[in-house]
Amino acid sequence: MSIVPRALALAAIVAAGHASAAITLFSHDDFHGRRVTLVQPAPDFRDFNFNDRASSVIVENEPWEVCQDVGFRNRCAILVPGEYPNLAAVGLGDQLSSARPAHREP
Repeated sequence: MSIVPRALALAAIVAAGHASAAITLFSHDDFHGRRVTLVQPAPDFRDFNFNDRASSVIVENEPWEVCQDVGFRNRCAILVPGEYPNLAAVGLGDQLSSARPAHREP
């Protein structure tokens, strides 16, 4: 087996392991506009030009912690799995700057 197929196989396994928790951010209400899907912590949304742009969110499988400031600081909230068509309705519209899977107690 050459290095490229091994690398692709390893990447698929790693991605599958992280796929249990995902959050998709949308730039407009009702899941419209530009979208970004996260499967691992994102401490700074400026890295992918999405700072203060999320207007709606879909959380899959596991809760996510979303925060107003980079580095998981300032006001944070836990979003349980589900659809959030209007983040402004819960006081978070166009204010998010970081997100990570929420810690689960054993």
